[in-house]
Amino acid sequence: MRGGRKAIVAEFKEKPYEKYFGDELARLTNVTFSPDQRDEFLLGIDEAFLLPPPFLMGRLPHMRRRRWARLHRFPLSELDHIGDELSRRLPPFKFNLFVQY
Repeated sequence: MRGGRKAIVAEFKEKPYEKYFGDELARLTNVTFSPDQRDEFLLGIDEAFLLPPPFLMGRLPHMRRRRWARLHRFPLSELDHIGDELSRRLPPFKFNLFVQY
């Protein structure tokens, strides 16, 4: 602890969730992607999967139905570099489920 700040301690271990959930979803598809630690930092995900639509609609009731909030005062051209960087780090697949444990 430095400067009077408390250390942040995780209350659970991520790896068991990552292992068992990832294995279960990998049973349902042959298209998966697990980024390394450096790419996870940029992408913000632990794994990505291409799953059949009936699986997603029946088991993921918390999908967003509303439109994304709009970004004000930012022309899209200023955000192009973010998409370019993400594209360089993802494989050339289409995914429909991104997971961060």
